[in-house]
Amino acid sequence: MGNFSVDADELLAVGRLLDEVRDELSRLHWQMDDLRAHTVGSDQVSDALNHFADHWRFGLGRMRDGAGFVAAALAAAGRAYQALDAELAAGIHRAAGGSR
Repeated sequence: MGNFSVDADELLAVGRLLDEVRDELSRLHWQMDDLRAHTVGSDQVSDALNHFADHWRFGLGRMRDGAGFVAAALAAAGRAYQALDAELAAGIHRAAGGSR
């Protein structure tokens, strides 16, 4: 098995970054309501623009949800690795004759 290492702080940092991305996607998702075409010339053009806006809004919502899911998973993994590292360090300390 090859070398494998995980930086728990990096997982948490990327999770926080994805939380920011999720927040921005959420903001954009709700702004799509303001971009509806009401009167831009013809009904056909308005319908096409509204169709695009509906699909774009749907896609933004899916990306927002995905970013939130990955952010939560990275944060949970980062916390789990930190807890495991702390338990391992405490076990090594005890095995070496330290108290705890």
